[in-house]
Amino acid sequence: MVKFILLHINIIFFFLYCNVISKKKLISNNLDVNPSNVSFLIEEPFTLKRKPTLNHKIHIVTIVQDKNISDYAFALDTVFCYVLQYKYNYKLININEENEYSKNCKQEDFMFQRHCILSNYMIAKTNHSDIILFLDADMAIINPNQLIEDYMQNGKEEILFYERMYNHEIMAGSYFIKNNRYGHKFLKNWANYYFKKPKSFDGSDNVALHNVLIDMFIKEDVAEKYNNCKKLWKTSKNFNDIRIYVACLRVILNNNSEKITDDKNLNSYESEIYSYDKERVKVIKKLSKRKWARDIWLENSKWSSQDFFLHDVKLKNLNSNTLRTWNSPWKILNFNITICKNNTYYENWTYNNELIKKRKFMKLQLREYYFNVDNKFKKDINQGIKLLSLKKSIRNA
Repeated sequence: MVKFILLHINIIFFFLYCNVISKKKLISNNLDVNPSNVSFLIEEPFTLKRKPTLNHKIHIVTIVQDKNISDYAFALDTVFCYVLQYKYNYKLININEENEYSKNCKQEDFMFQRHCILSNYMIAKTNHSDIILFLDADMAIINPNQLIEDYMQNGKEEILFYERMYNHEIMAGSYFIKNNRYGHKFLKNWANYYFKKPKSFDGSDNVALHNVLIDMFIKEDVAEKYNNCKKLWKTSKNFNDIRIYVACLRVILNNNSEKITDDKNLNSYESEIYSYDKERVKVIKKLSKRKWARDIWLENSKWSSQDFFLHDVKLKNLNSNTLRTWNSPWKILNFNITICKNNTYYENWTYNNELIKKRKFMKLQLREYYFNVDNKFKKDINQGIKLLSLKKSIRNA
């Protein structure tokens, strides 16, 4: 009797196993893979869809200056469909069509000007303490089951940035900020750095962001180191010079990050972030799970369910011969917006099977990438020291 029961259980298990395998093959070979069934393909749980809790207080804002935004059309559609499903507030500001938010923004470089425009929009159209997620126009949502609430500010946090993976920069094209005096002061200082930057190859707002963070939040005596760094900026001629300059600034920023303790473990140190101004401003580190975006072309466009946004999704670079070419993780680049409010919204996110990977695989790949960038960071720091020594010797000759 016992043998019969065991045999029966084994038969059931065998058929269940075959069913899973056949379903995986069917999905892999014939059916469209989307958030509802991708877990069978990757053989691990995919992100579950949940209801947002603060959607009425959260605003996604993108600002563009080009009349023709077809290059960003797909990325914008992914965001638009996402906000229709979750009922977040969304605003795409085209300054050619809406100039009411840019009247007092005199910056001639749009990359600086957009932060001034955002501040004006926040004052005019959002409530006090609302959360704003600013997005570059080329940021696309790859996993629509992620919630903004999992990445936005909590506790004392007012402003959140993240580190770019491929270089030493803190990302200027996406950040969380609150609609209050603190946020507006920061945006004003950032936008107005346009009038302070040197007349060199300056790297625009991406580079100036690091100066703003030091000027506003580093209270230690770093004047000598900071002034030495700025000598590199003043004479920069290309992206290589800019990368070395940013590395110089990151040494100051990294070394002056606040130590954060956990109330439950006073010896702990939160190593996934850099913190400034009593934890009000934070920079999410390259490998942190709190990081909400990364460049699509990293690791040949492979991704995992850990990802939320992919950056640099410009259609002109799709399967191109440029350094930032990307393969599409999506099978369909024309979203059906009419289903975005329905329970079948996920059908727009139909994936190319070969590009979605397990979380562990992507974690290892990105860690290896990180170590390569970190080695480059150390070399750029040394190169900056050599350049400053050379400038000093020439000056003293």
